Amino acid sequence: MEEAIALGFVRTSTRVAGVGTHWVRWPRVAQPFSPSEPSMVLFDERIEPARLVAYVYWVQSPDEPVGFAGPNDEWHQHTGLCIVNGWTLREEAGSAEACPGTYLAGGDLWMLHAWVVPGLENRLGDFANIHPALCPSRFGTPDVMQCPEF
Repeated sequence: MEEAIALGFVRTSTRVAGVGTHWVRWPRVAQPFSPSEPSMVLFDERIEPARLVAYVYWVQSPDEPVGFAGPNDEWHQHTGLCIVNGWTLREEAGSAEACPGTYLAGGDLWMLHAWVVPGLENRLGDFANIHPALCPSRFGTPDVMQCPEF
């Protein structure tokens, strides 16, 4: 995580089932898609030391970005984000008035997870919204049904 911090990433969430913790490089979000410059990284902080599990591209664009070659990109959107002191407090906050911080409507924000960290292959695909290994376990096995839907 020290390397991510040195590159300007800041932690913006608690652990999310199936995803991990979000670390955003805010200035990069407003830039066009660049495969070599993700605007976000995800960490699995359930273990010490925490490990990088994915790169994330969060792009501001009126239309779904053209990402990697091929049809497998699974771009998605999060709407109504309420950000307070750099932390995502809640999604679907409803309105700017309901948010005590910065409200991101999200209609022009597109996100793509890239699960391409060696040794952490995702059986759901390189661009799936979640990674089963990051889902809470039941009876010692990751339970995809325990993960939130995106």
